[in-house]
Amino acid sequence: MAQMADPSRPGFVLSKYYLDCVSDGGDVFIAYAAEVRWRALALSYTAVLVQRAGQETGVDATLRGAPEPAFDGDVLSWSAPALGVAGRWASRAAPVSDTILEREDGEVAWRCLQPRASAEVTFASAPPVRGLGYTEHLTVTVPPWQMPIDELRWGRFLAPGAALVWIDWRGPYAKQLVLLDGAPLGPATIDDHGLSAGATRLTLGAPRVLREGALGKTALAVLPAVETLLPVRILATEERKWVARGALSHGGREHEGWVVHEVVRWP
Repeated sequence: MAQMADPSRPGFVLSKYYLDCVSDGGDVFIAYAAEVRWRALALSYTAVLVQRAGQETGVDATLRGAPEPAFDGDVLSWSAPALGVAGRWASRAAPVSDTILEREDGEVAWRCLQPRASAEVTFASAPPVRGLGYTEHLTVTVPPWQMPIDELRWGRFLAPGAALVWIDWRGPYAKQLVLLDGAPLGPATIDDHGLSAGATRLTLGAPRVLREGALGKTALAVLPAVETLLPVRILATEERKWVARGALSHGGREHEGWVVHEVVRWP
């Protein structure tokens, strides 16, 4: 819940965990667990998105605190008791990290905790979701509405034998990070239909929309009086998130799996 922040802390700090799991049949689970401190405000929020194959997306969120994800060896565990959900992600690939943006007034530090994991998510009153999953942690100390960016493309492709993740910042500040099994692929062409980098090609099948709309009406709607808390530039930012089947061709091998990807556009 919201509370007064310690005035000795930096002006803006966002710590956000992202955790997902897609079953073989296409059931999707995504969780966000975040803490935000800005000026006199400090709050935490947790949100989960669930889309069963062939059904509409369900979203649940709370401002009640939840324990941070924690590792026991190679297994990450996380739960949100207020939402009746818990999950375990067993690592199947080594972590990777990068500083996406670094300047005098702050940075965006990205840690991919588990590029590929065997995951199981259980619910208090619904069947579990089991499959391959992905987890990451962002630490942001530059206010998002001040970032020199017009568009972000992010995605991850997981198959039993491959993990591909990409971050593509476009605008006044441009940076692209494309990693296959932890190794950089170099410059890539990324669009709504896939990704190509040299001889490597990811082709996406027909997408299913997981969430779309302005952040003030979707991801940030859980915040009380959100229109008074955050600048218009962040509230009006448009997000579109999809899930799709993917086919990856690399090094003479073919991999099939699920892709979760998104486009975020700043006004």
